[in-house]
Parts: sequence; structure tokens; C-alpha cells
Amino acid sequence: MNTKERLIQFLSYLGISQGKFEDSVNLSTGFVNNVGDSIRKKSLDKITDIYPELNTAWLLTGQGEMLKSSANINSIGRDMTGSSIQQGNNNVYGNKVNIADPAAKKIIEGDRIEIEREVYAEDKLLQEINNLKTEIGHLKATIAEKDKRLEDKDRTIDALNRLIDNLSKK
Repeated sequence: MNTKERLIQFLSYLGISQGKFEDSVNLSTGFVNNVGDSIRKKSLDKITDIYPELNTAWLLTGQGEMLKSSANINSIGRDMTGSSIQQGNNNVYGNKVNIADPAAKKIIEGDRIEIEREVYAEDKLLQEINNLKTEIGHLKATIAEKDKRLEDKDRTIDALNRLIDNLSKK
């Protein structure tokens, strides 16, 4: 696994897109796709400022664990823009939140399940839309083919009618 693949694995763990990651770290669009075998120190510093839980040794070499141990991570996280946030006893890391209050945990778990259902339903609808678009494309091609056949038949009928007219005149 190379550096790019490890970075993509980290993004998958966070549950964020490459674009959202690039925006949150203030890196250029396409940064993730253009990562080679290494990352410049300046870019790496930007990443670790926003994602302190990322083990940069793992990212660059593949050695060790993807995440630093919790003892080495500040108990702060990021909001949707990448800014640092701290919420009382609740620790936020990327899109992972540790909630101390059991009642809040129940509410969040129920919401998480509902959101997962909605995302699944949305994904199914998007898949169905794509399937329908493909089917529409096939139907348009079939219609165009049949229109061409009709035109050919019309030309054949016209030619036969002219032949009949010529034969009936003789």
C-alpha cells in the first residue's frame, strides 16, 4: 500500500470525501489524487494540525497504526470547516464523537441508525436513477434505430409506388 492509498484509507475511516478533506486542510483540489510516495512537510503539517490523531509515520511508511494512541491526541476536534472545537466532556475527532452522557448516547445512536437508513435509501434511489438514465439511453437508441427503419421502409414504398405508376402507364 502506498502513501496515497493509506491517505484514502484514513479518509474512509473518517467518512469524509477527498474534496472535504482537501478543503478542511486548505490543500489544493486534487491533492489526494496527486499524492506520490511522499508528502511535503508543509502539507503534512497542515494535515496534522487539523487531524492530530493521524499517525504520520504510518501515513508515510505504512509502519505502525493508522491512529496515534489516545494519550498522544489532544481532546479537541474539528467542526465542519476544519476549525478546532472542544465540547465539555465530549471529545470530537473528525466525524467521531465520544459522548459521556448515557442519555445523549441513546438519542445519538437512534439518530445514527435513522440517518444510516436514510443514506441507504438515498443511495438506492440514486442507483435507481442511474439505472433509469441508462435504460432511457437504450430506449432512445432503439427509437432512433426504428425511426431509421421507418424512413427506409417509406423510401421503399415510394420507390415501389413509382414503379407501379410507371408500369401502369405502359
